[in-house]
Amino acid sequence: MTEPLLSTPQNILDLQGADLFAYVRRYCSEDIVKYFELLGIRSIDSLLGINDIFLRLKEDYLELTDIKKKLTFNRPDGTCIIKLGIQYDINKLFESLQNTLVNDEQVTTAATVKEDLVLSSEVIEKYPFLQRLVHFFIKLSQNVNPTDEPFLHHFLENLLSNLSLAKSRYRYSGFTIDFALCLSILAGRNAYEFIRLNIPGALPNLTIIQTKIAKEGFHTVEGEFRYDDMKKYLTTIDSTFVYCAEDCTSAVRKIVYDVQSNSFVGFTPPLDAHGMPRIQHFQTNSFEDLKAWPTIGHSSLFKVAIPVSWSWFYLSGEQLFLCMQDAMHICTKLRNRLLSSSSYMLMGNNTVSIDYLLHLIESKSKFEHNLAKSDICPCDKQNYRSCEKLCASLEYLKGINGSHATVVYLTIIRCIIFAFISASTTTADRIYHSWLAVFICRLWRVWLHLVPKQELNDPKISILHSIKTKTNSSFTSTKFKFPNHHKTQQNHQQSTIPPEKMTKQQIEEQVNRAFQDAFNLLAPLGVEQILKKSKIINMKQASQHIHKHFTKSSKKADFLISMTTDENDVQSDSDLKPDFDSEYDSDSEQSTIEEDEQNELDLYDYDSEDEDDGGMNLLGHTTNSLLKTTKGLCDTINSDLKDSYFLVNIDGKKKYLHKNTVCWYLTNEKHKLSSDRLNCVMQK
Repeated sequence: MTEPLLSTPQNILDLQGADLFAYVRRYCSEDIVKYFELLGIRSIDSLLGINDIFLRLKEDYLELTDIKKKLTFNRPDGTCIIKLGIQYDINKLFESLQNTLVNDEQVTTAATVKEDLVLSSEVIEKYPFLQRLVHFFIKLSQNVNPTDEPFLHHFLENLLSNLSLAKSRYRYSGFTIDFALCLSILAGRNAYEFIRLNIPGALPNLTIIQTKIAKEGFHTVEGEFRYDDMKKYLTTIDSTFVYCAEDCTSAVRKIVYDVQSNSFVGFTPPLDAHGMPRIQHFQTNSFEDLKAWPTIGHSSLFKVAIPVSWSWFYLSGEQLFLCMQDAMHICTKLRNRLLSSSSYMLMGNNTVSIDYLLHLIESKSKFEHNLAKSDICPCDKQNYRSCEKLCASLEYLKGINGSHATVVYLTIIRCIIFAFISASTTTADRIYHSWLAVFICRLWRVWLHLVPKQELNDPKISILHSIKTKTNSSFTSTKFKFPNHHKTQQNHQQSTIPPEKMTKQQIEEQVNRAFQDAFNLLAPLGVEQILKKSKIINMKQASQHIHKHFTKSSKKADFLISMTTDENDVQSDSDLKPDFDSEYDSDSEQSTIEEDEQNELDLYDYDSEDEDDGGMNLLGHTTNSLLKTTKGLCDTINSDLKDSYFLVNIDGKKKYLHKNTVCWYLTNEKHKLSSDRLNCVMQK
């Protein structure tokens, strides 16, 4: 009775390394696998190429001493004999592998010596892929599951059958047509035609695809809800739920004519008495009717109903052209103006200066303000993450004498972040923060218009604030005391209430609140006296003053007439514009955000490992919540991980501080490549 051979996978002759040992382990012991590894067997070819697999066990090798004891019986004369079970498993394995090899060679020989397929050595040498193609179909024919045929099989079969025919006789299987239909939909007409023309015989032309679509009966009519088809489809997939979503595909408005429905598609269909769009409404044989449709019942302008009482809202109800800039770009521009060495911004009796931020970094712990000197580097003009960090340090900046103007300036940036960038801000808070930033800028500008110009140009102001800056810095031993106003600011926490529908009264309440807070912020800077002297004490008066100034300085131009520009006006306008040379670069902004996020990961996301029971280090007194909640600060640690922690004294308590946190704490500058390509070349 002939014993059955071992079952072998289709790719048995291609198994190597771990895959080969896994197959051997199924029919032989683990000792056999270790023996093969010691012999250096790594493939089926190397295994079948050995005549006597146990020959090395009959000789004395130190490396085989242990495995020899497990596979053989030792005789008194020093010779050995293979165990019967081991010998049987090996013989069975080799017999099965050799039988598979013989069958593979027979199939290959039969495929190459068939009468109607004669390939010379020159052809094989010139086109070596033919041999690989034959092997592919041979392996495909050995597939035991006929329902698991790859599409590549049908594609190649269809392609090769068409190559021997004339173009007019090309035929395509159902699988190929379905594949071509999907490709034309996903890739588009141009990409599909490019592939079809460069691979002749592979794909059908677009006429065949359009015929396929027409036969399926999936013709859509504008405004028609196909409930019956949807119900039929849900039945086939055994589902009772429908999810609707709007994709982000760009759509270009275009009017087209649909032959089947004899109607024009692309207009907005009117609604019937039930609120449903009218199907095939735009049907006509009149050219004049077609010309009139785009203007019937439609407004050519976007109109917004603005209450007359809103004197603080300057845009008109009809706006022909409106330019807006993204909020991140505005924040970085405001930051760049703050860090610019050539700008001098006077706000009341204080100046907006970077020196107060430098003093904050030098005098306070980094655990409090979370700032580094690289955050106030004027060369990195697209660092939005730095804007967020500067605004987060406002509470600590208030404690520095003479810094209130800088605090108000950073408040403008923070309001923009809350109003237009932060995703957790409610609708009411967005209105409040946006108008708070607007009113701060308007009141600041009103003060600049009303304050005597000789005071702005008087060099004694510059000298006075220069002395104040030096006094507040740590580079001088003699310090002067200047009077400063007591400043308090309400901390408006973000609400978790979902966005609500705002009424006219609610909007006015938020705007009035924003104006009052803006007025209170600027009051300690001496702006209030100038405004009251000019009888500007409420929102309406301030808005009218700014609007009047805008009306005088702005010009309405008719773009149908050539417009001339006075050189003096150009010069004066350029003097008022911020000196920003770099445009917003989303790539550099993204890289900056990623680098800052990586720095935060270094601070928070390392494993809580390693400690140090060495000498006690004293860390300056701090009550910052960031330090107390960071994962790098622990009360107790694993003694096996002590080398990665410092033992420190914080607020009189013994703590273990991770060394990664210490590295972050001691980092004052972040070195990285500039986003300016010219600076990169100059640095080289």
